[in-house]
Amino acid sequence: MRFFSIWVAVQGLLLYFPVSFQRRFVEGLQLPLSIAASAALIGIANKTHRKTRRKYFRSAILAGAIVLAALTNIGFLIGQLSGRGDASGADDPRRYLSTDVIAAFDWLKAKSTPETVLFSSYLTGNIAPSMTGMRVFLGHYAQTLRSDEKGPLVTAFYSNTVGELEIRKLFTEHRVRYIFYGPFERAISDSFVHAPWLRLSHRVGDVMIFELSDPLSLPESQ
Repeated sequence: MRFFSIWVAVQGLLLYFPVSFQRRFVEGLQLPLSIAASAALIGIANKTHRKTRRKYFRSAILAGAIVLAALTNIGFLIGQLSGRGDASGADDPRRYLSTDVIAAFDWLKAKSTPETVLFSSYLTGNIAPSMTGMRVFLGHYAQTLRSDEKGPLVTAFYSNTVGELEIRKLFTEHRVRYIFYGPFERAISDSFVHAPWLRLSHRVGDVMIFELSDPLSLPESQ
């Protein structure tokens, strides 16, 4: 129990570490708490059994605890089966990807290097790192620096409402190599027109991947 107490205390401190993924430590806290609670429950059941000398007391306590703990799992299952709408996550378009998107990710994976940066929509950026091994300009909100600023820039780019000089600076600053235009980007704008200095490197179905072959040069006056 000393070990579990130390474990819980350390996990509790980690929740306040100044890192972007600190909320993930909450998941790690559940394990020592569950083990410690189970050990305490068995201890209480054994103590009750020694006092009363009635075997069914111990069995009733443990069975009741299992039934009580199972209620949350049953509720979760019912919620997933009956849930509707965006709140349940059932309509999340990232659950199932088209074969075109998967094929495009496979092509990018073959081109991936530690320095490669992919420019895409927020939803594509959530999936691309695990599928391609590439870094993304905009991905998970908690693991992307200045994600609140990058979102509008992505929307402006695919909507063709951002100036060429500004986007050139942006791509140069973040060392963007590939630009993804698939279903999630079409949801932003289905009338996207790529700049002439972007080369279409790969196309599969309705997914297009543009590439910056060389670093973009900016006007000397800038």
